[in-house]
Amino acid sequence: MAEAREETVVPEGTAPFTTDVEVRFADVDGMRHVNNAKYLTYTEVCRTRFLAAHKALKDLDDMPFILARAEIDFRGAATMGDTVRVEMWVPRIGDKSWDFAYRMSDAKDGRLFAVARTVQVGYDYADETTIPVPERYLPGLLAIATPEVLRSRPA
Repeated sequence: MAEAREETVVPEGTAPFTTDVEVRFADVDGMRHVNNAKYLTYTEVCRTRFLAAHKALKDLDDMPFILARAEIDFRGAATMGDTVRVEMWVPRIGDKSWDFAYRMSDAKDGRLFAVARTVQVGYDYADETTIPVPERYLPGLLAIATPEVLRSRPA
């Protein structure tokens, strides 16, 4: 997996899924900035909104994947009153897993707060086994994939 620190800009030719998340009082810690763990919550909000937008998530019982890895590089501090813009794209699709890359910045002025990357693995919770990337997810994943991913897919 490529490191999150490489993802400081959205790759050229990529159309990321974008959502804004307002910083809530509960997100801020004693240092008066967004607590580090909340950035994972922001990536989760983005993933969930993406799946809903692509009609790939019917309900919580219909989530055929599991989060296998998450990494974040922090670049700046978001504070109360900020709106975090989360841009998400797909830099890799494998047979049973795919990556999401994220860029989190200030929605007003573009200040970079963090970059992140997560690995999702197709998963059958009843059988507790990995499965191929769900076919119904592919149109949405390909819509926000990098040109390299699109070139590597079978025609």
